[in-house]
Amino acid sequence: MSQARPQACFFAAQAAEKALKGAIVELGQEPPHTHVLNRLLTVLITQGVNGEPLAALPLRALTRMTVSSHYPLDDTPPLDLFDPEDAREAIATAEAVLRWVDRAQASEPAAMPAGWKPMKNVDGT
Repeated sequence: MSQARPQACFFAAQAAEKALKGAIVELGQEPPHTHVLNRLLTVLITQGVNGEPLAALPLRALTRMTVSSHYPLDDTPPLDLFDPEDAREAIATAEAVLRWVDRAQASEPAAMPAGWKPMKNVDGT
């Protein structure tokens, strides 16, 4: 993973971001144009979604991985931005966000606010 760690961090952050934005869309809202995961979580919470399980996750660190790898502040090579532990943490955090969204949409619809619809598969089922 040594050569792939910047990409792993970036793509893990993107997966979490897209999952949260998808959940916002499922509530009939337009997601904000941001990479800040805590802001996306705040939007969900204001819509009545229980975001407490995500509050303990290092969403700020995952946001930093998107921003610093996609919008560099200096000439630091992307390979030097993150170490293997960063990549492991990014992947684990993204997986937790994806599991939360899946559970919120599929297995706990009664706990979701009115208007929350389970996502359909690509084939429409």
